[in-house]
Amino acid sequence: MNEDLNNGIEQFYENYQGASDLRTEEEKAKDFNQEEFVASAGPVDWIEKSPNQWRSFPELNQFYTLKCVACTIAKLALINLWLKTRETLKFSPNSIYKYRSNSPSGGMVGDDAFKIWRDTGISLDIVCKSDQVREEDAYEVSDFAKEVAKGFKLGNYITITEKDFDRVASTIQATGKGIMVWFYFTAREWSPEIPRVLDNLSSPYAGQASRHSVTAVDYGLKNGVEVLKIEDSAHFGSKSVRYITRDFFTKRNFLIKYPMNFIYQDPDSTPPTPPTPTVPKLTKTLKFGMNDKEVKILQGILQSQGFFPSNLNTTENFGPITLKAVKDFQKANGLTDDGIVGPATRTQLEQN
Repeated sequence: MNEDLNNGIEQFYENYQGASDLRTEEEKAKDFNQEEFVASAGPVDWIEKSPNQWRSFPELNQFYTLKCVACTIAKLALINLWLKTRETLKFSPNSIYKYRSNSPSGGMVGDDAFKIWRDTGISLDIVCKSDQVREEDAYEVSDFAKEVAKGFKLGNYITITEKDFDRVASTIQATGKGIMVWFYFTAREWSPEIPRVLDNLSSPYAGQASRHSVTAVDYGLKNGVEVLKIEDSAHFGSKSVRYITRDFFTKRNFLIKYPMNFIYQDPDSTPPTPPTPTVPKLTKTLKFGMNDKEVKILQGILQSQGFFPSNLNTTENFGPITLKAVKDFQKANGLTDDGIVGPATRTQLEQN
């Protein structure tokens, strides 16, 4: 590698700003948070792993562009499909990046990327190549690639409260899915295989901080230390794999999201049997933000009628998932869809 190219790459990494989330706190509160249906993280089986015991997936390379979020989505899609079929197919970061809301600016918001995946799907790399080297390279997503993408639409996505190291490990253990995790750091902190906190950074938006989205694919002990294995499409320091310690995670993480399943269903599969409705009746007005025993009853009733996801646990937290379920129920029954479970909604719930 010649000296000019090497200096250019070093400069790129010093000024890297590949991910940001500038939504308001009110907007973030609408996220489907895992705490709404999983009250506490399950115990993690922390075991020492040899090099060949760590899960690995095909490498992605964003080629010195700001496509880290789109590459993370592509990796999550690959893992989702692998879990369902045990087939490994590469997905196209460009089929996500093309539709970013902040275009033509570089980088993209993680929430935006998940919404694109949910609303338009993600195409396969074989029909929508993602090998452009420069940010300004022009490309189009063909009509055929768009049709392919529709077959891989996301059902929805879940947020985990930032810095929750144990929930990330527990979720990978329980579901096998990859997790989008974001970090902020300086180049010298992130360069080693095991990143370390070395500099005083006040926030992800501190002047000298780089921001970056990567995929957590596994967890375990490395030389006796609890770590998350992440796969990194930016190849900082020529590395595509890093191991994140609890200390680094709790000090440098600032966003966590992961996908629900693809929305397509196997036509030969038998749909799950809805759970039996909860017997206790609702006695009070319930609304967004509440934590109450009757919220769990409400979720059970909505679940039995197909409005609350059947694959989620019911809890006592009235969050965005419950709010959507209530509004969908109200719309289906000709009620005012304000998301508040008042007398009219309670009566209708009991009659259905």
